[in-house]
Amino acid sequence: MLILASALLVAALALCFFEVLVISFGMMTALALVCAGGSCWAAFRHSPEAGWLFVFLNMAGMLAAFLVSLRFFSSRLALKKTQVEEGGYQPVVDTSGLAGKSGVAFTPLRPGGTALIDGQKVDVVAAGGFIDKDARVRVLSVEGTKVTVEREVL
Repeated sequence: MLILASALLVAALALCFFEVLVISFGMMTALALVCAGGSCWAAFRHSPEAGWLFVFLNMAGMLAAFLVSLRFFSSRLALKKTQVEEGGYQPVVDTSGLAGKSGVAFTPLRPGGTALIDGQKVDVVAAGGFIDKDARVRVLSVEGTKVTVEREVL
């Protein structure tokens, strides 16, 4: 019975650990609780002392597994590799004098994205569709905060 209790304990811990990684709408947590209950039941069938030990191991282990998975995986899930990390609040850039200026696409423009023009990051829209990252761009027009660019032909 202790082998079954141990196997169910390991299953409960694994399910709690992977709850953070997999979108299961709480199903993995529910299965973890079922495994934990089965683990305690099997341990109590062996002896009361083993049962209370497995109750403690399940509670402490599931909490630890969940917290460890949050610590190691939540930051990786929140910021994907394709996103650009920018620190804090970014004020609106004065775009009134950018018409006709050149710059570099800071991100891929699909058609929206960010370009580096006159040393500042500006949210832009590509007039001709997709423009690769690091491609030279030229500002076509500025309408309020909408800055339209095109690929610069050398």
